[in-house]
Amino acid sequence: MNRIGRILFALTLALLAFPPASRGQGVTATVYPENPAAVTAPANPPAAGPAESGPRAILRERDQTIKEIMADSNVEETKVKARLKVLINEIMDFPELARLSLGTYLKRIGPAEQEKFTRLFKELIEITSTKKLDIFKADRVDYPVETIQGNKAIVRSQLYKGREKVEVVYSLHKVKGEWKIYDMVVDELGLAENYRTQFNKIIREKRFAGLLRQMQSRINEEKKESAKP
Repeated sequence: MNRIGRILFALTLALLAFPPASRGQGVTATVYPENPAAVTAPANPPAAGPAESGPRAILRERDQTIKEIMADSNVEETKVKARLKVLINEIMDFPELARLSLGTYLKRIGPAEQEKFTRLFKELIEITSTKKLDIFKADRVDYPVETIQGNKAIVRSQLYKGREKVEVVYSLHKVKGEWKIYDMVVDELGLAENYRTQFNKIIREKRFAGLLRQMQSRINEEKKESAKP
C-alpha cells in the first residue's frame, strides 16, 4: 500500500476506527504540554468505566459501538451505513472542521453559504467514510497518549492493518460539555489542512459557488454509485 493509500485508509479509519484486539499495548510516549497545568494520562490506563468520560474514553466507547454494529450480520448494509453515519455525527464537530477547512475564505461568504457548505461537507464525509465497510477491519487500534488542556485535548493513536502502521493524532474540544473531534493528523497530513488546500484551489478557479457545485456533484455521483445493485 503506497503512502496515499495508507493516508486514505487511515483517514477513513480515523473517523470510525475498528476496535483494538487488545487494548493498552500502544507505544509508550510522553507529551510535554505548553501549559504546565495540562494533564497527560498514562500510556496504559484501566479500561474505560462508566465514570470515565475523557476524550480517549469517548474514542474507545465509539470503538465498542462499531464492534457491535459490524458484528450484527443480520442487518442490511444500508442500515449498517446509516448507523455508522449517526456515530460520525455524534463524534465529529462538523461546523468547526468546516470552518478550519475554509480558512480565510470563511470571512468572505455569508451565513447562508456557510450553512450550505457545512451541510454538503458533512454529507460528503459521511458518504465517503462509509463507502467500503471492510476498510474498518483493522487488526488493532491503540491509544497510547491522551493530553488534556482545559476544554481541548490531543489523543494519539496507532492503527495497525497487516504490516502497515499509521499514526493518527486527534484534536478534540468540548462542545456543550461533550468531547468532539474537530481535526486530525494522519502520517503528518492534517485533515483540515488537506481539505483547505483542495478547497482554496477550487475557489480560486471556480469561485465559492463552483466549489459548492462540485461538492454537490460528487455527492450525487456517490449516491448514484451506491444505488447500483
